[in-house]
Amino acid sequence: MKRINIYITEDTDRQIDALADLLQLTRSEVIRQSIESYSETYEAEIQNFIEGLDFSDDIDQELKDDISKCFDSPENFIKSGVCINTLDRGIQKLKLYDFQKKLLFKLDSYNKLIINHSRQVGNSTILSAYALYYAMTHNNAHIHIASYCLQSSIRLLDVIDTMHTSLPIPIKNLIRCVAKSKREIKLSNGTITCNNINITRLIKKP
Repeated sequence: MKRINIYITEDTDRQIDALADLLQLTRSEVIRQSIESYSETYEAEIQNFIEGLDFSDDIDQELKDDISKCFDSPENFIKSGVCINTLDRGIQKLKLYDFQKKLLFKLDSYNKLIINHSRQVGNSTILSAYALYYAMTHNNAHIHIASYCLQSSIRLLDVIDTMHTSLPIPIKNLIRCVAKSKREIKLSNGTITCNNINITRLIKKP
């Protein structure tokens, strides 16, 4: 993620302050959401422009090797540039704790896993990051998000979308997002991540 300086007029500065107060967001978050809204409106045009660029001469072998290594493991993938949207600091690079690294290893090593952890320790974030890693390394797969309510699973899908959007361009362009909505994300490798499962539907009432 790059940090850039944006020069704006006084009127625009006041509008950003007003929106930040109204929406109870930071100034950087207001700017980020405005840019995202603009990019969604002109997504097709922007994607056509990016696809028309030829990076083959600019990417040397060392960079190609680095990109390849980032898919060797979930941990390497996250370290390559996966970011999360924090409430107080905006988009920040995801930093892993040791117990999260162990969880990633287990997620990648076992087909079935029961996690018995405390709340509010970042498990949802790690599972979202692993879901993105799995989606980008498996073709034509289907990943379903189950939660206690649909709104919760929608938020998790939004986290995954933010993580994909924040990836470095050379990595993101390998497996692009070709369609997205509040209910699903489809990547260029055919993999679909969706939140059309509500866990309450899977529990039979007595």
